[in-house]
Amino acid sequence: MNDLIASTRQCGDCTLCCKMLYVSVYESPIGEYCKHCIPDNSCSIHEERHTLCRTFDCLWIKQTQIPESYRPDRCHVLFELPSHSLVYWAHVDDDYPDAYKTDEVQKIIRKINEAGHAVVMNNGGFYLPEGMTPEQLMNDLNHTATKHYEQGTLQLWQQQV
Repeated sequence: MNDLIASTRQCGDCTLCCKMLYVSVYESPIGEYCKHCIPDNSCSIHEERHTLCRTFDCLWIKQTQIPESYRPDRCHVLFELPSHSLVYWAHVDDDYPDAYKTDEVQKIIRKINEAGHAVVMNNGGFYLPEGMTPEQLMNDLNHTATKHYEQGTLQLWQQQV
């Protein structure tokens, strides 16, 4: 999963990132669609959208070997690997709180872990690769977590799934 291939994939009508990410300039709370989003369609300001939106690293877009059925709006989990981190983030859609438990999502998580990376979820859980401790994860995320989320208090380190 480390080898990011230049992707020709497009979002299509997937707008889950517009719901699961906080973009402070748009005052869009996590779990609610951005005011510029047309759900299941597109962004009404796509050409002028904020840099955070332009540079978001959707794993499904970047990794063309991931099947179509794993598109975030279909599996209800939005995976990303922020450029400033070695940890993958899994944003579980609040409307589907158990989506991360499905076989297809667990398969992605296993592949990420097998490549030596942790997966941190917005629902409070995390998956560690073999040999990594929660303390090592915390050290890795010490400063990146506050850069990644601009809103709310992170309480991700409570449980290993």
